[in-house]
Amino acid sequence: MKVTIEIEEFDNGITLKWKDTEGKTDEEAVVALDQDKETAIGKMIWSDVENTLNYELVDKVKMKIEYEPIKDEQ
Repeated sequence: MKVTIEIEEFDNGITLKWKDTEGKTDEEAVVALDQDKETAIGKMIWSDVENTLNYELVDKVKMKIEYEPIKDEQ
């Protein structure tokens, strides 16, 4: 499964915009306050890992992470 998670920071928290780049599932958006942001990101990633483990009937997955800054277009 290939996905992107776009994270935007605000004064009191973040938004997470999850998208399946293979187009198999619908997009998802989550708002998390400062005290919940680590948990929200972790839950989102774990959900992907768990779905892959179950769908592919395997006991191991590899996760590749690439961070890419998004500059505002004006």
